[in-house]
This record gives sequence, structure tokens and C-alpha cells, in this order.
Amino acid sequence: MSIVMFIFFLMMDLAMVGIFAFVYSGKEKYSEGMILGVHIPKAEINHEEVLALSAKYKKYFKGFNLWNLIIGSLLCLLCFVDLMTFILLWSLWLCLFFGLGLGLVYRMHRKMYDLKMKHNWLMEETTHMVHVDTVVATVSDKLPISAWWNLPVIIMIFITLILPQLKEYFGAGTYGWIFAASSLGITLVFTGLAFWLSGRQNVVYSMNSDINMAVNRMEKRTWSIFIVKANYLNLLSWCYLAVEIIRNQWLNAMDFWIYIFLQILPVFIVLAGVIYIVEKRKKILSADTAPITVDDDEYWKNGWYSNPDDPHTLVQDRLCGTNYSMNMAKTSVKAISIGTAVFVAALLIGVFALLISLENTNVSVVMEGNNITIDGAMYHIDFTKNEIQSVEIIDSIPEDDYVRTNGGDTDK
Repeated sequence: MSIVMFIFFLMMDLAMVGIFAFVYSGKEKYSEGMILGVHIPKAEINHEEVLALSAKYKKYFKGFNLWNLIIGSLLCLLCFVDLMTFILLWSLWLCLFFGLGLGLVYRMHRKMYDLKMKHNWLMEETTHMVHVDTVVATVSDKLPISAWWNLPVIIMIFITLILPQLKEYFGAGTYGWIFAASSLGITLVFTGLAFWLSGRQNVVYSMNSDINMAVNRMEKRTWSIFIVKANYLNLLSWCYLAVEIIRNQWLNAMDFWIYIFLQILPVFIVLAGVIYIVEKRKKILSADTAPITVDDDEYWKNGWYSNPDDPHTLVQDRLCGTNYSMNMAKTSVKAISIGTAVFVAALLIGVFALLISLENTNVSVVMEGNNITIDGAMYHIDFTKNEIQSVEIIDSIPEDDYVRTNGGDTDK
């Protein structure tokens, strides 16, 4: 188990640090009229202060990712020492990694914005402009593949949930319903994204409609194809668990690992889509001779979008073109953000408390008359002496195949 956990988390750490480095690296280079997500006049890109800040970002960003790659990898070695300690420290590192990483990106972005305002590098002729490409807008819903391809996944999951064997398993007090709820939830999220993508407003990059058509078609079709693939892989992972439950009325450790592996595959599929979109968009836009620049930096000065005059809730992110940012000027978005932060904090605290309780749990056996009660952590069972068929004290577990129907195994 320790080896499996080590390999699993090591690969996850390498993937997260690598993806973060891929998404936010190169922002110090002049691209689409911006440096560090801030519009700078082309004549000023070699300004002494601009070059100094760009070099500083590159140095800090590379150092940040290198150190986190080392720390994340070394933390995985704790799997061989104490699993609970590892999970607690790894969760803390994960929060710090993303918090400090985004803090670094946003801080450098704000410094570049302050530098722009200091030298009054405003592009007055493009401020607050809104460009619409009517040619691309008329075929917006035809660019992605149909979102209805995702609905069979929802139907299949609902069909499995009404099977008698699964209903019996869920009713037996097991935690299998958590996996069912997770699979269904993931499918609903993917399907919702697919339908939202179909109606999403197209982005205008150029005065050339062919360029806009090529970029928007590539982005929407890639996203829709990869979402469908991820959705059907999620269905496959749930079907595997459902088959095992029907066969054995139980899930063992190997079943969980196979399920987790199958659930990770959609993540890598989506990430592959992100990488493809970023590289393909760069290639298409590099041939553009009539790019459009809209100087709306005042709404992005803190790294996130905040425009009270924009009715849209989601807009394309400034620092990561494949991402979307919520309009923080809207009251509903503030409520969602605060609620999400509270939920995540409560979830982390709850997980920490649960892990600590499991690590320090004591199993109590209480006999009152003819009744026997055993409690340990989240597990509880009671029975009568008459239900005991036989009792034998043994020094070690015989070599055989066993299926644990309740409880958990620990070093104790």
C-alpha cells in the first residue's frame, strides 16, 4: 500500500507542478499585446523597468516551481514512514502551493499594471471597446460537437442506481453511495459544461473573420470532444464499481485503486486538451496581421476580473486563455466565492479531524448481559452471545483469502 500511495502522489505532484508551470510560464514575453497580462504599447516593451520586472518574474517563477517540485517529491517519502502524517502535510503543502503560486502571478501582474499607470501607457483609442464578429456569431452553436452526446452517460448511471443488487448494497450501511454520488456529480458537471460551451459567446481576436472562426472552432470543438471523452471514462469507472458490487456485494482496496485510476484519466484528457488548445491558438494567432487590442486592464488590475458594467458572470481569463474568470463585481459571484471558500475550509478541517481521530482511535468492547457492542472510529456493531458460532484464540492470521465486511486495518 505504501508503494502504491508513493507512486500515485508522486505522479500527481509532478503533474500539478508541471501544469502550473506550463500555464503561467512565458507571461513575461510580449504576446497578444500584453506582458504579464497587462497591455503595453509595443514601443515600450524594451523599457528598462519592463525588462527588469519581466526578468524578476521569470526568475521567481522558475525558482518557485523548482522548490515545490522538490518539496512535493520529498513529502511523498513520508508514505513509508507514517501515512496519516503524510496526508496532513501533503494537504497543507497543496494549499500553500496554489495559494502562494497564484499570489506570485497576481502580484507581478499588479506591479506591471502599476508600472503602466506610472508611465501613463494607456491605449485611449481601444479603451472600453467591444468587438463583435457577426460572421462568427451566426454559427456559434455549430462550432462544438453536440452536447447531447453527454446525456447517455447520465441515463446509464441512473439505470445502474435502480438495480436491486446496488440498492441492497447501499442500504446495508456501506459507503458505496459516495462513489455513486461522485460519479453522478462529475457527469452532471461535465454535461453542464458541454451545454454552457455550446452557448458561450465567441471571442474576437482579429479583424479577420477567418482567424476568429479558426480559433473559436478549434477551441469549442476541442473542449467538446475532450469533455465527451472524459464523461464516458467517468461512466466506465462507475460501471466497474457497479459490476464489482453486484458480483461480490463488497469493494476491496484494489477496486478503489482501479476506480481512482480510471477517474484520473479524464483529468489527463482535459489537461491534454488544454495543452493542445494553447499551442494551436498560438500558431493560428501568430499568422494574424490584424490583431485586436482592447485596453481593459483596469478591470483586471488585481489579477481577477471585476467589472460592474459587464452583465456576464464568466469571462475568458486574462492570464490563462483556456480558463474562465468570474466577474467579482457581481454580488452573486461574491456569495459563491465566499461560500466555496467556507466549504473548502470546513472540508479540510473535517478531513484533518477525521484522520486524526482514525490515527488515535481505540476499539472498545462492551458486554452487558447477553449483548456485546464494539465501537472503533466510524464503525459500530452489536450482536448477542447466541449469535457467536465459535471462538478461537490464534497467534497469527492463517494464509488464506479473506474479505473484510466491516472495520478498517491499521498498523495497530
